Amino acid sequence: MFSQYLADGVRVTLEIILPVIIFSYLGDFHTGILLATGAFCVSISDIPGPVKDKRNGMLYSIGFIGIMSVLTGLVNHSPWALGLLLVSSSFFFTMIGVYGNRAAFVGAAALLIMIIRMREIETVHTTCLESAWIIAGGTWYMLVAILFNQLSPNRPAQRALGETLHETATYLNLKASMYESGTDHEDTYKQLLTQQVRVNEKQDITRELLFKNRAILRESTRTGRMLMFSFVNAVDLFDQVNATWYDYGKLKEKYSHTDLLPDIAAIIRRMAEAIDRAGLAIQSNRKEVTEYAWLPELDNLKARIDAMDDGSSS
Repeated sequence: MFSQYLADGVRVTLEIILPVIIFSYLGDFHTGILLATGAFCVSISDIPGPVKDKRNGMLYSIGFIGIMSVLTGLVNHSPWALGLLLVSSSFFFTMIGVYGNRAAFVGAAALLIMIIRMREIETVHTTCLESAWIIAGGTWYMLVAILFNQLSPNRPAQRALGETLHETATYLNLKASMYESGTDHEDTYKQLLTQQVRVNEKQDITRELLFKNRAILRESTRTGRMLMFSFVNAVDLFDQVNATWYDYGKLKEKYSHTDLLPDIAAIIRRMAEAIDRAGLAIQSNRKEVTEYAWLPELDNLKARIDAMDDGSSS
């Protein structure tokens, strides 16, 4: 409910439909559609990331959709010129994808506006006027997006960190299932590898948002320190979990006559639940007051393992 994608989806929807509603009320529905078209095309390049990268991506997107809108309108009357523009633009905007996902989305936005503007032949004046409205719509979208970020600079990082903790909790639950009876180890191992990739992706997004956010790095606010501390601990925990691997088949053979492995799985699942709750608290911007005393349980578990090992060796 508090994910970055949901929040961005609500904001983008409002930014696109507001021009249509306002200009429709003013009796100029066509202009509202042009503004919404520009806003929609720029929104394609507005993917999660640092503010500077988002701003630059939207600026490039505005420039490219403006150029492509004008060029397409000017060559619409000539099939040969339009075909040449289509081929060259498709090649260029596909190739810029080598600069990353954001550049690829900028190219997609430019190609989309070109396709939209192929609909009919217009005069030069109409082409330039409508292109100006499309650029205005893209600019409107960018300004509102930047304003939202200035009002709550920590929220994208909070949501991303919450998603990172959620994916980490899912990974721990898969780890716990390795200790439970009836688990297909090969299938679960494949799921672990897939989930590991997801966690790494979320960590990369969160790392980029945190360490490229000047508001967090420069200001020693409580929220900024909390986000940094939580992220570092989440990464450290995930690295430690990945660093340990056992032959779970042999473990089950050795301790099958005891309730040790189910207890280990239960503790891991409770840890995963605690991490997931912490992630939800960070995403929803509220305090998580529940405290978990893990050391007594872990010490008791270690004592039981040592006692079993001593008993088997004697």
